[in-house]
Amino acid sequence: MQACRHANRHTGRRANCHDCGQASEPLERRAAASWLQESLGNMKASAVCYNFRHIPFDVSATLCLNGAPDAGRISDALTMASLGPGLLSVHRLPQRQERAPGVGARGSEYRLWRRHFMQVITIVQTKGGSGKTTTAMLLASAALNLGRRVTLIDGDVNAQLGRWRDSFELAAWEGAQKPEWPESLAILSPPESVEGLLSLLEAEEARGVDLVVIDTRPGTHTDTEDFCLISDLVLIPARPVYAEWEMTHRAVLWMDDLRASIADGERFPAVRVLVMDAGPKIIDAATREGGMAQLPKRDQDVLQEILRLDHLDVIVPHSRILEQLGYHGPLGPAARANAKAPGGRLVADAITRQLEVAELVLTGIDQVFPA
Repeated sequence: MQACRHANRHTGRRANCHDCGQASEPLERRAAASWLQESLGNMKASAVCYNFRHIPFDVSATLCLNGAPDAGRISDALTMASLGPGLLSVHRLPQRQERAPGVGARGSEYRLWRRHFMQVITIVQTKGGSGKTTTAMLLASAALNLGRRVTLIDGDVNAQLGRWRDSFELAAWEGAQKPEWPESLAILSPPESVEGLLSLLEAEEARGVDLVVIDTRPGTHTDTEDFCLISDLVLIPARPVYAEWEMTHRAVLWMDDLRASIADGERFPAVRVLVMDAGPKIIDAATREGGMAQLPKRDQDVLQEILRLDHLDVIVPHSRILEQLGYHGPLGPAARANAKAPGGRLVADAITRQLEVAELVLTGIDQVFPA
């Protein structure tokens, strides 16, 4: 018998496909195939792919169901089959409009029985040196200082984020006792597949992680789109200067194109611009009446264009602290360590001011998500 083209599309194991009725390699436990068929076999309409993971059976299966049943129907079906307590997650695999019916697209998750709410943020830009990695470090610092568990995923080719801990631990601090790296901050490399990334996110949520931040490589790459589609928020750092406006505009248009490629009704993450590394005149122009007149005309135009976009209502000012995050490490522990050191008060105050801005950014992000 010819193998089903739907099976193993989004998972390393194969399952019986309810959509076409063909059988592929059996699951590790025949019972797993049975409960999938029994609990979901009565849902019919045009084919949509789902991925199911169940703890007791230790299986992962993809079914192309006939239909797009809502969360309540799926939940009821699984509860009736006495599967709720063991079900880790259900991922609805959204379809790109240009793809053939019945073939799930890359990306986003559709989750039931979440253990708690874990935010997933992907940071994108079309050019290197735009502040993506700095933004990830700032968000991690703010979340840690608020008592949250954080995982950073370094998807950039230069791996600056992945080297953050090494840079910090190798830095020669003078005068202050360097703190230990926080146990509640992990830095990981991304898996090679979307399914692997979904499994990683499940594992991080299961161990109590509150925030996952994904740094990406510059450019409009397919793997970056995958990261975006499994996220709750896409963040675009933007330096408000004429020389860098084009890349910010290109990144926003890229996200618009990605949104347009998703079929109607499919979930798409929120997208926000974050104004980064701004000088005093930029901040005055954005926040004070009459401040715009202080800027050259083309910088006025750029700032006005950025502020017309969906953006966070926080501007991250230029700071030496931003340039030295590899040295300082997470800002909360660095501020406290310097505050205790002889002559360290000025450094501690500068770090604290930057940390306060980072917490305002995180507050703005929290407001994007529904309660």
